[in-house]
Amino acid sequence: MFLSLHLAMVVKSLVSWFLSAFWRQKQIKVNRNLVVLITGCDSGLGHFAARRCHEEGFTVIATVLDKNSNGSKKLLQEIGDSEYFHSIPMNLKSDESIKSVYDFASKFMENNDVRFHALINNAGVMCFGEFEWLTSDIMNEELRVNLIGPMTLVKHFLPMIRQHKTRIINVTSHCSLKSLPGLSVYSASKAGFRFWTEALEKELYKFGVRVVNFIPGSFITSSNIVNRSLMLSKTMKNGLSKEQIDTYGYYFEEYYTYLGHVANYVTEFPTEFHPEIISKLMNAITDENPRCLYKAEPWRYTFYYNLFRIIPQGPLERWLVEKFMLMPKMKINK
Repeated sequence: MFLSLHLAMVVKSLVSWFLSAFWRQKQIKVNRNLVVLITGCDSGLGHFAARRCHEEGFTVIATVLDKNSNGSKKLLQEIGDSEYFHSIPMNLKSDESIKSVYDFASKFMENNDVRFHALINNAGVMCFGEFEWLTSDIMNEELRVNLIGPMTLVKHFLPMIRQHKTRIINVTSHCSLKSLPGLSVYSASKAGFRFWTEALEKELYKFGVRVVNFIPGSFITSSNIVNRSLMLSKTMKNGLSKEQIDTYGYYFEEYYTYLGHVANYVTEFPTEFHPEIISKLMNAITDENPRCLYKAEPWRYTFYYNLFRIIPQGPLERWLVEKFMLMPKMKINK
């Protein structure tokens, strides 16, 4: 019974993938009167999504953590701050900062003949490290930026969202489907984000508002995730007790040495950002009748995550997770 149920879920997932890959919906007609607000545009997916939406003909409000960041400067150099593109700072850890973005957008909508087409909650933070290594500040930041912050942002915008029938696109993660070691708090924040998204979709459907869960595949070498984890590793190490240092010792160093090698392949601003991911996100933005879920993933993710749905938690599942993550393994003398 258990196996047949999970096989049915896998078949459903594969059918959904097939339909999304080969069946195309009718697209909306894009114009500058349609406003798209995207968070987290300093780098990665948000940065390239902001550029692509502007190229396609939307008016874009792009939030950045720091107006002086390389990504923010690059956006302004390539696009410019004009009536059709606005780059504004927002820190999702600050209610005041979130409110200032709402005030800006609200005033912009009132003073221009435009419609609020989409709000894309893309901003997020991740830190690689075993749970015991994480400091309270790191845990609180992941929960605040990945979950509470987007909730607070949407809360401010909901009356406007209902009025304009704005679609909400929440960028979650494969970690919302399967919690992974070394990403425990991140997985918890993204799982909460995913389930909130699913509940919001049901609550707002009656108003004609569509809420979309967008799950992108791995783009670790096209973001600052690894470099950020390496930077935070120094803070984490300083917070460990002597007993913890004696326990983890070489493994802690091996863990972040491995991530240091990965960091050598990181490109903050590649000339092209994962065409399939950007294409799927644009479908979520421009499909006339958007689906509840859009997923862009390499075949390796499809293979492992379907296995994860079948294999129950236990020794085989732990082995599969290790093979999927390819991280250093701690050796314990028993």
